[in-house]
Amino acid sequence: YTLHTLFPYTTLFRSIVITGAFDVFAELWPHIAMIIYRIHNSNHLLLSRILYMTMALELLGTLIETVIVMWLFGSLWDKWTLSLKVVTPILHVLFSAAQLWGAWIFYKMGKEQRLKYEKDALVSPGEEC
Repeated sequence: YTLHTLFPYTTLFRSIVITGAFDVFAELWPHIAMIIYRIHNSNHLLLSRILYMTMALELLGTLIETVIVMWLFGSLWDKWTLSLKVVTPILHVLFSAAQLWGAWIFYKMGKEQRLKYEKDALVSPGEEC
């Protein structure tokens, strides 16, 4: 094999490694949020703030990842085979949709915790969480 014949595969490998490293970093926050959600399930104010922050980080991460991936697509498009040109954007759209769905779930969870905090504040106005 020559480097020229392996180029699409080494490029694909680099793209996968970059995307994988980004996903490991991006998925750290939802895991931490869920651990805190399980441990501090009665501290509704803390949970609402963490869940809203996780939602914002998911949206920001999806935006940054999309910009980077589109830059990679644009810079490597003419070197790719037809199969990569078809499959890679489809996979990116699917992964982005999953990340946006996760952000929506974190928003709903944060809102639920915020409502619980407000309900608790109405019941006992003199106490702080």
